[in-house]
Amino acid sequence: MAHAVRFYETGGPEVLPWEEVKVGQPGPGEACIRHTAICLNHVETYVRSGLYPAFLPSGLGTEAVGVVEAV
Repeated sequence: MAHAVRFYETGGPEVLPWEEVKVGQPGPGEACIRHTAICLNHVETYVRSGLYPAFLPSGLGTEAVGVVEAV
């Protein structure tokens, strides 16, 4: 099962649950990528804290590299 860190409200590290997520088949214009490395940068702490606005729920690791599994 795949996992992700998502947050549903802004705040400190305590708002970052580790969750199982279901990954479905990609739709038109989408790809399914199995991540092999994920980058967390300092800007993401601003998003998590609410300093930079974001649509919620949101997640961390907006930069990543991986293998295309399906298109």
